[in-house]
Amino acid sequence: MQEVARRGSTPLLVSDGARVLGVIELKDIVKGGIKERFGELRRMGIKTVMITGDNPLTPAPSPPNQASTISWRRRLPKRS
Repeated sequence: MQEVARRGSTPLLVSDGARVLGVIELKDIVKGGIKERFGELRRMGIKTVMITGDNPLTPAPSPPNQASTISWRRRLPKRS
């Protein structure tokens, strides 16, 4: 699971009761041309921000983050 999380993906455990059968890796797909779009926004004076949820490793390997101005990790909604 740690290896999957380090790659910026979300690991999902598959189990049969207490027995772990495997791990499924969920990964966001970055659309082509996104880095260029970030560049266009910066040239217009617009700062870009990447905000992630519970996996603090997610922004590190992500190509859009390489083009982002700021990266915020572990931003979760407030619970009532």
